Amino acid sequence: MSNFNRKEQLKQLHAKRKQETKLKVDKAVKSLKSKKENINFNSVSKEAGISKTTLYKYPEYKNMINLYRKQQRDSYIQGETDRSQEVWNDYLKNQHEKLKRRE
Repeated sequence: MSNFNRKEQLKQLHAKRKQETKLKVDKAVKSLKSKKENINFNSVSKEAGISKTTLYKYPEYKNMINLYRKQQRDSYIQGETDRSQEVWNDYLKNQHEKLKRRE
């Protein structure tokens, strides 16, 4: 019984739980990306089955989620910009054709 070390056992248990949580978060993010759903603290928390507090508590999770949120936001903005440019080009082309017909 003298070989039992409570501190060491708790350290190992904590390390195991932390690794399991990391795997859950990674799996949740991959799943959300493949479904093309928004990646934010609420969605990752629900998908992974862990609390939002845990996601905010550990910088590696917080930074990862913030990075994916920024990427999604930037991609959305770029898509909107491209679409706006197409609409503008179509408008100008139509105006040009109208002017040609008047001549």
